[in-house]
Amino acid sequence: GETEIVYIASDSSGNTAECKIAVSLLRHPCTVPNDPINGHRNCTEDEQAVQCTLACEDGFAFAFRPTGDYFCEVEGPGSWMPPENVLPFPDCSIAALSSVISIPTDMKLSVVSSREEDAQTTLCDDSFFLKQVADHVRKKVLGRLQMVCGDSLYCDIMDLEAICGEVLEERQVWTNEIFRKKRNANTHSYNSYMYGGYDSVVNDTEESQSQEQFFTNSLSITPTNGDKRQLIEIVFKLVGKFKDEIALQEQQLFFVSEVSDVQYKITDSSNSGNLDLVIGKDLLLVEDIGFASHEFLCPSGTISHGNSCVNCPVGTFFNIVSKECTPCTAGSYQPHEAQDTCLVCPGGTF
Repeated sequence: GETEIVYIASDSSGNTAECKIAVSLLRHPCTVPNDPINGHRNCTEDEQAVQCTLACEDGFAFAFRPTGDYFCEVEGPGSWMPPENVLPFPDCSIAALSSVISIPTDMKLSVVSSREEDAQTTLCDDSFFLKQVADHVRKKVLGRLQMVCGDSLYCDIMDLEAICGEVLEERQVWTNEIFRKKRNANTHSYNSYMYGGYDSVVNDTEESQSQEQFFTNSLSITPTNGDKRQLIEIVFKLVGKFKDEIALQEQQLFFVSEVSDVQYKITDSSNSGNLDLVIGKDLLLVEDIGFASHEFLCPSGTISHGNSCVNCPVGTFFNIVSKECTPCTAGSYQPHEAQDTCLVCPGGTF
């Protein structure tokens, strides 16, 4: 409120004067925004600043995660800091554990070819051949996934691409052959076949006797380019999806372990020769397969936060380009979560 202070001055001659000062007590300029929807704020105040921490209720999370606590200096202009934090306070939206995993995968194939030497040198320039390789690898890997994926998962591959790599020289080829034999040494039964003077082995299990193992003892390919082989790199994403909804952390851990088991079985298939290919006069041998760390995927309208998917909150939409939740622009609105567009305000409104 306002307080009036009166000063009266006088001297020895009897003269007096009066001064009135009106003092208004104003609150500091820091206006605290409302609580987040599905969350709450906890604010404290001292002589220097107002500080607020935000939290979401169980089952909810921030799509716009604050970079730190909010604070506003009481002697300042009333601005909340840090400036990169969203204002007003961001709302909390529904969060659910992800049931989809993507694993970047890198497979290296060497080409044993009976083509003429000048034809071999153009393998990397042959876009049709690379497309054939990509198509055959896709079918081969998908076939193996159908066999090893298990009852609790859906398995798939995406973003597969064939890329030409270096040419293996004779010593590298010899080293790789020894490695290929060593990593198969722990199998119990072998089915040997010959190609280009090299004796290789295939695990003689029920799986290896399947229709996928289409090269047999009768196959013989003699390379015409000595012991040099063209390397082709296949990059793709191995995707696993849990068939049931994941509600508990324990379920998600089981899901991750199931996908890890699929990785192991695919690696075992490559080691035993079950992913090798024959395309025309070319034999393609899997030299190596590697997997990067898995990442959780989320459906459109949600963003990934660790192992969870968080809905884009009310008043935002999922931007398919930036893969982020973006506030609706002026003249538009969105009353629902997890949407990929905003609605235009009706006529006469804003």
